[in-house]
Amino acid sequence: MLKKLLMSKRDYSGVLSSLIAIVIGLLVGFIAMIAVKPSSALAGLRMLVTGGFFNGLTTFGSVFFYATPIILCGMGDAFAFKASIFNIGGPGQMHIGALVAVYVTCRIGLGAPWSTIVGLLCGALAGALWALIPALLNAYKRVNIIITTIMMNYIGMYLAVDLLKKSSIFDSTKNQSINVPRDLRVARLGLDKIFVGSAIDCGFFVALIIAIILWFILEKTTFGYEIKAVGKNRDASDYAGIDARRTIVLSVLISGALIGLGGGFMYLGWAGKYLLGSNTQLSEGFTGIAVTMLANNNPIACVFSGFFLAYLTQSGSYMQAVGFAPEIVKVISSVVVYCSALSRLVSEYLRKRKLDYIAAEKKGDAIR
Repeated sequence: MLKKLLMSKRDYSGVLSSLIAIVIGLLVGFIAMIAVKPSSALAGLRMLVTGGFFNGLTTFGSVFFYATPIILCGMGDAFAFKASIFNIGGPGQMHIGALVAVYVTCRIGLGAPWSTIVGLLCGALAGALWALIPALLNAYKRVNIIITTIMMNYIGMYLAVDLLKKSSIFDSTKNQSINVPRDLRVARLGLDKIFVGSAIDCGFFVALIIAIILWFILEKTTFGYEIKAVGKNRDASDYAGIDARRTIVLSVLISGALIGLGGGFMYLGWAGKYLLGSNTQLSEGFTGIAVTMLANNNPIACVFSGFFLAYLTQSGSYMQAVGFAPEIVKVISSVVVYCSALSRLVSEYLRKRKLDYIAAEKKGDAIR
């Protein structure tokens, strides 16, 4: 079966590697549950698999909301990773983008839906601009972008918190941003009538459209070819006439814009999330890295991997019903996210197996 899939005209190695990583993660999580509470381990695993429907469509609808920001972060990371630019600045770009999106939406005064649309676009622009400094340093001075983006995460966090506390959207009594008016939140387009009581909005479908656009750019345009060429070999691309500096800057700007947009959707949604006046990194920015690794840098696959991780998180929040403390839920989620890093290694192994099968067939033909 494995040989048949690998020898197919389509490359299934990426899909197989992701599935293997997911299975490994769930198995390790199950082992952890056995170690903590053996009598409830099966019930815990069952809850992890079916918990996304714990309250029917209400729970399942909220999965779409929680998936949206990490999908956008994952696609942003994937776009930069295609150029071998490892944008680890998701939390900072998301924090800045979220702050700008909420502020503009609440204060621009255009009314619904224009205030929300402009706010989201401004959030995307803010995320892109926050990624500009690391992009320029890497493109023109070859400064390690992993280091600069990690440093910008902390600068972005402290700056966003300081600006929030000095702004008119800060509620000092609760140490958080104000409640976004209901008419200025992300449109639901009637989805709340299907998924009654859930936090679903149209953000997930916007992310799906963006994924299709990104796939088209990467696979069907000259710019996409240049990104992948720079990712393979920057110096050779320069020699071939591709402006590697321009390509790197643009890829990182688009990456930051998508991550900033994810922050806007997260805090302008219906789940009651608020920007806090405390120094806390936005973990969704880091989760985006796991999303893109599980998706093997494919923007379309990011939709599925992001949805899977959001479903897992939503299911995990109900595992207390079968006797597991919240800490075990975090352990299981972390293990699955960590195991997603194995997908790249598994993918390389499967590609080597495919080459072995091809070499064996050629050798057999030669003998005959």
